[in-house]
Amino acid sequence: MDKGEICAALDIGTNSTLFLLAEVDRHGVIRPILHDVRTNDLGRGIDRSGNLTRETIDLNINLLGAFNKKAEEYGAKCIRIAATEALRQAGNSEVLIRRAKEELGLDVRIISGEEEALLTYQGVISGIDIEDDTILAADVGGGSSEIILGRGDEILYSTSLKVGAVLLDSMFVRDNLPTDGQIEKMRAYSKEVLSELPASLLEGENRLVICGGTASSLAAADLGLSSYNPEKISGHVMTRSRLFEFIDQFQNCTLEQRRLIPGIGKRRAEIILPGTILITTFLDAIDRNHYYTSERGLRYGLLTP
Repeated sequence: MDKGEICAALDIGTNSTLFLLAEVDRHGVIRPILHDVRTNDLGRGIDRSGNLTRETIDLNINLLGAFNKKAEEYGAKCIRIAATEALRQAGNSEVLIRRAKEELGLDVRIISGEEEALLTYQGVISGIDIEDDTILAADVGGGSSEIILGRGDEILYSTSLKVGAVLLDSMFVRDNLPTDGQIEKMRAYSKEVLSELPASLLEGENRLVICGGTASSLAAADLGLSSYNPEKISGHVMTRSRLFEFIDQFQNCTLEQRRLIPGIGKRRAEIILPGTILITTFLDAIDRNHYYTSERGLRYGLLTP
């Protein structure tokens, strides 16, 4: 990557596509210029045969086209695109990839869970002064969640778990007012998946940092932000007790009422409860009472040297 280049990065997730336009200097410092996020419906746009529907593919090609146009307007020298769990699972992902190349000239790369974890960690640490600190980073996503333990630039442990907000919602939520029973099923399933984590994550001191759409939305809601503000979200501390207050609030209001909560957003409101349950279950699994929010993640990792 050349000195001072303007580059774009796209993280195609299970629920959202995240766009970052940034300048990267000769030291690898990433200075964001523009952020955007759009719901892509990939997690819900898979038919019974396990394939993405034509409508979902069309939607995502249009999203990619809009983001590509924005990158060109800013004179971006490169655009790096990574797709994760939804396209890893879809039986016809190659259709979307082929159309992106043929219609837009874009190279969409489906990355493994292991690479997703690595890039997520690199993105998270790009925004904090780590020195020799040990960082436990988690990206709570829609279709999968990545857990990474690292010290400085060295990764000590990483894994990608098949549990996320969209997955929990599709498996257990039957209407927009989840019952206590549905919540307990989501918690039990999350606990079972998280039981794969090694006991070593409980050992020693480390700083817990969580990124992803759920974490960012919870921070925005806790701060009462009416518009997205990455600078205020990054570093915001969320406590376990506050998360349970949110769970009680989300469970006892309709979808339309959740959509009116500042910071949550219209589409995020559909899966904010499962995502919050997953985060609290993760905190319980590693015996933590709080975490730091990071607005950075995979897309920042794509731009690291």
